[in-house]
Amino acid sequence: MSEGDQGFDAARVKELGWRQGSILPPELCQELIEADELRSQEAGGAVPIVISHACDITNKKLADEPFVELLMAQLLPGDATNGLLVHGRNPRRLQFVLRIDGVLRIAEARAHDRCFIDRNRLMGHAPDPARTCEPQALDEVVLWLTKRYNRAAFPDTFNERIRKTQRPIATALAAHGQDMQEIFIAMSSWEELPADQSYEVTLVATMSVDDFEDAAKRQRAQAALDTMEEKLQSCAGIEVTDATLASDAKVSLDDLHLLKRFDYDYLSADDDVIRPPSHPTPGER
Repeated sequence: MSEGDQGFDAARVKELGWRQGSILPPELCQELIEADELRSQEAGGAVPIVISHACDITNKKLADEPFVELLMAQLLPGDATNGLLVHGRNPRRLQFVLRIDGVLRIAEARAHDRCFIDRNRLMGHAPDPARTCEPQALDEVVLWLTKRYNRAAFPDTFNERIRKTQRPIATALAAHGQDMQEIFIAMSSWEELPADQSYEVTLVATMSVDDFEDAAKRQRAQAALDTMEEKLQSCAGIEVTDATLASDAKVSLDDLHLLKRFDYDYLSADDDVIRPPSHPTPGER
């Protein structure tokens, strides 16, 4: 054991139940604030979620993994969600579900609201039992953070041609896009095209199998997709050849060789642009 590992017990960290998605208890947050390892403005009212990989959290060598990374999420009042900010659609902001005292609540995280704490701090406390990030939500958080580095880039010419669709499509996704899992696009070319050549595009929006069976959710998602098709079709130099709403079960790995995620991530989601209607919380759907 190296000198830097003296006193660290990885087995204790694992025994206490620390893993990716664990939430720091209030007493640990207070301890970190008093030790000046966490700023009070970061922790005040925030839900600190461990996003380090499970293998790093329980690594036996503290010198190899001295820190644990946290994502600071904020609980939102009420039950309003923004369809532009769910399912990793926006690379800077994410809305997802946490279970707080047994009740599903909507939380929002910003990609830059992350910090590191000493990993040995985990030995003195167990994760917060009253606040949990469940597996599906954790998968969304991790994929969202990963997509910041590997999301698709589109030709500048294409982006310019569809710029006028920014506000109407953003509004439609915010209001009706909550139930879409992914939006994909296939294009006739991924290169910069001259003015006399059109981009032929195909849209595919997916829903979970269960949500696709729900007529109300399917109708809501179809409304958003119809708006996307209509607005893109109205752009000079853009030809929408097909727009399909499908369940995840109908999109194959082979399809994904041709499709790229179309998150419309450059669209503004500011409150003065997007004011989505209130929807029931996930526990009430």
